[in-house]
Amino acid sequence: PPPSPPPITIIRNPLPPTKPRPLPFSDFHRTLFCPDLVTERGTISGCVKNYSRPEMLVEFDRGYHLDGSGGSLDNAQCTDVQNRLNTWDPYWKIVQELGSRDVSCEDGITSVGTRTTACLPVTTNPIASTSIPSCAMVSIDFRQEISKSTSANRDGKGRSVQGFRPWGVRWGKAPPDSHQLGDRRLIMRCVPLHRTPKEEKKRADMHLWPLGSFVQIKFANGCDQVIPVIQRKQQSHDHSKWLGNCRPLDLTKYVTGSGTDYPLEITICTKEVIEGALKRGGEVLMNSYAINAAICEYTPPDDLYNQLMGKAEGGEVLMPKLSLRSAKRMLKECIVNNTISLDSD
Repeated sequence: PPPSPPPITIIRNPLPPTKPRPLPFSDFHRTLFCPDLVTERGTISGCVKNYSRPEMLVEFDRGYHLDGSGGSLDNAQCTDVQNRLNTWDPYWKIVQELGSRDVSCEDGITSVGTRTTACLPVTTNPIASTSIPSCAMVSIDFRQEISKSTSANRDGKGRSVQGFRPWGVRWGKAPPDSHQLGDRRLIMRCVPLHRTPKEEKKRADMHLWPLGSFVQIKFANGCDQVIPVIQRKQQSHDHSKWLGNCRPLDLTKYVTGSGTDYPLEITICTKEVIEGALKRGGEVLMNSYAINAAICEYTPPDDLYNQLMGKAEGGEVLMPKLSLRSAKRMLKECIVNNTISLDSD
């Protein structure tokens, strides 16, 4: 008998339907970035020492426009970003995305996320025009997020945390040496909104900081704190090359136990120059990144495997096994497609 068709992967808790697009709007902001100081290995933003910069005030549009400009992402794009992160970084499951804003749409109210957008310096400093080409701002109102969340009163093991430790996060605690099943943290990640064919072929679609990222937090008391991140570094022998690994930013330790009673503002400026490019379907803005700040829950590799195979509860995706006959058929097809015959006299 012919082999049975491959079974279908089951998604138990798909993301909800996307909300409608917002009406175009402008929302201009000014933000003051702290100096990008020189460290032992360059600047805080990963640039070579020659590109350190002073304190700088910039202006940018945090709105939404149909041509892709502005610092807001529509809900469909936010859902796509969540799907990309869940697919390529499955160890950190998004429990609750923070920092989305409610804005007007044709049907009433919708929500938008955050992306990097072009900005202009509000200064006469001669190096200002090339120091901060793009930036973004994520504003988190913890009280509002907790009130509208359906998961804030439970931790990763389902225990009630009503009245303290929202989402079961140990606020104010530094990341442990190794995470355990069910650990929840406030994590910030970025992904490029558009990728070149070379990037799609050569690189996994995981978290990636924009080139020269400089992150700072503004607390409720008005104080700013610069947060160094692990990111690509500009090479001294070739300033157009940026090499190295990128790691997500764990913001949990910067929010104390009572910090969830106050808003938190996260701003990021980058060296990425956002510019238009022609792609299939029309012109798009390249070098713009989506910013995702969310409560994430950790699943170790062994537990993730058991969840995917249906051996443990709590998994979002169930991947059934292939039958032996189907596996043999796929193997034969692979061998045929990758076999090269050479004839000689």
